[in-house]
Amino acid sequence: MIQSKPLLTFNFLCSYKLKKGMVALIVLFFSLNIFAQKSDSVELEEIVIVSNKVYKIPALQSQKITAEVLQTSSTQSLGEVLKNNSTVFIKDYGPSNIQTPTFRGMSSSHTKIYVNGLDISPGSLGQSDLNILPSYLFDGVELKFGNTSFSEGPGAIGGGVMLSTNSKGRRKGSTGNVGLSYGSFGAMTAQGEYAYTGEKWRSVTRYIFQDAKNDFEYRNVAQKDFPTQTQEHGEKQQHGILQSLMYSPNWKNYFDVMILGSMTDRNLPALMTSTSPSKETQDDQLFSAQVGWKNYITQGMSKLVVGYTHNKLHYQDPDAGINSTTVNQRIQVREDFVKKWNDQWSTKVMGLFEYSEANNPNYGGKADMIQGSVLAGVKGHPVKKWEFGAYIQPTWNNNDFEFLPMASLAYMPWGNGNLTFGLNVSKNAHFPTLNDLYWVPGGNPDLQAEKSTSGEINAHNEGSLFKKWLQYEIEVAGFMGSVDNWILWQPTDKSYWEAQNIKSVEHSGVDASLKLSKKVKDWKGTFHSNYQFVNAINKDVEDESLDKQLIYTPQHMANWLLRVDYKNFWMQGNYTYTGIRYITTSNSAYLPEYDLVNLSAGWYLTRGRYGQFHLQLDVNNIFGKEYMSVAYRAMPGTNFNFSLKYILK
Repeated sequence: MIQSKPLLTFNFLCSYKLKKGMVALIVLFFSLNIFAQKSDSVELEEIVIVSNKVYKIPALQSQKITAEVLQTSSTQSLGEVLKNNSTVFIKDYGPSNIQTPTFRGMSSSHTKIYVNGLDISPGSLGQSDLNILPSYLFDGVELKFGNTSFSEGPGAIGGGVMLSTNSKGRRKGSTGNVGLSYGSFGAMTAQGEYAYTGEKWRSVTRYIFQDAKNDFEYRNVAQKDFPTQTQEHGEKQQHGILQSLMYSPNWKNYFDVMILGSMTDRNLPALMTSTSPSKETQDDQLFSAQVGWKNYITQGMSKLVVGYTHNKLHYQDPDAGINSTTVNQRIQVREDFVKKWNDQWSTKVMGLFEYSEANNPNYGGKADMIQGSVLAGVKGHPVKKWEFGAYIQPTWNNNDFEFLPMASLAYMPWGNGNLTFGLNVSKNAHFPTLNDLYWVPGGNPDLQAEKSTSGEINAHNEGSLFKKWLQYEIEVAGFMGSVDNWILWQPTDKSYWEAQNIKSVEHSGVDASLKLSKKVKDWKGTFHSNYQFVNAINKDVEDESLDKQLIYTPQHMANWLLRVDYKNFWMQGNYTYTGIRYITTSNSAYLPEYDLVNLSAGWYLTRGRYGQFHLQLDVNNIFGKEYMSVAYRAMPGTNFNFSLKYILK
């Protein structure tokens, strides 16, 4: 239910979640030459020992979604995974509808979605719908908050979601799985994977199909007497596919090819306030192809990736006379080079070039954009227990040029990474989207880039307690910053809305995370938790939104995940809390806070040396909580999902 005259409450949930350090790849090599004595011995072949290490910019932290979470969430969208396991706020319009992410109080357009380092967000909107991305297609998910995304290129003022498809750690031979699941409200998922790893090459193929009616019951709080209704026109059908190939002719070179595809057809249900059935539909197509080359050199690495992304969105609303198709295309080239010069000094250089274009009748045809950046910097620890990094990133967009710096400093009082205190500051820029610039009517080609200045202090500690009985990892970060030239579409005296640079936003807050783990014989227990508090306040405006919280920006968010494994059986509970979200710029009305509890359990049933079956039962929103993520968009109550999967060993 939507509330007016908001009651000021303070809900502090002390919870934490793991966020590991920011990752940008560097590889170190050690060669060992063994030569035989000339007398009564033979000459041995040279042995090359390769050690892969991470190039980590000091004092920057990130959070990885664990492999266990991805495995147990294989029927969910990427948006659902992040909603349940991170403090990224997902603005969720409903099970068949749009899911957009926001980091640390910023907007969805300030968030970028990367696949193997390349942005797949459409250039027309500058934001991605996570409901069209099945989590099953990805091997890894990493979240980079604030300044941590700086090394991925400009624009991700809030943060970035890093998706990877390059499987690692697979043993030689064939592996795979095939699964089928059924759930509440007509939900059905079929999925399968086949992978083969040889001496020099690897292939991974995945496919997923999903179909759902989403015909759940809900109490319509927007109608008189709050009648119970069944959601109509909420069907969704989705196909997703991934093909990944890697070839390594020798230890120095790795070549890979990736093809990612998603097709989502869905009906969009009506708002609760509507008295007539909806006829709106939306069809989304995503196609992304990449070719990469990784080359190891002495104490360093070079990685080149070339990619093409195609996004198509077709939206229809017969009642409003709308039949709109937008086609986005993007070509990107990225080169990363890292080099370790000695035990104290390392360098990183990254070059990024991209060309984006979009076709829509409201552009009068085609609109395009050229953007590029070059990042160069150094990290070092010339003084014991101290490490610093300094980077610059000149960047341009069409005729707009920005010079972006970043610096970070880390102090390790114990001389290792078990306890680290960090400080980082940076400037970033987010350029207007093609819609902002060229949409007719309302686009404004004179818009300036949104400019961000932000800083963060953090602390990281890991170790064991009670004589190494319990392993722990804890992290706390405080952040603050501002964004000038914030772009908003607002009414004008021209009888249509127009994009303008009209305000500034100041944001500040705290992130805290905790991970606990314990293993005793056949038992294993893990606990992951996190909490976020954020203020995102309007500034430099002359209306009632001055000094008010941004709409759809909860101040408090928290979640935890408790999992217990015993032999071939596991069980977990997931709790999420979302604070109030204002839905008016004056903060005069808001959506109430809500918390949800999900339970899952699974059993690996071994059947011979060729494979095993896995059974899983999920019960979501077990207490049947009534809530809305977006005003007047219905959300389901208690629902179930049962999965059966065969895993080929």
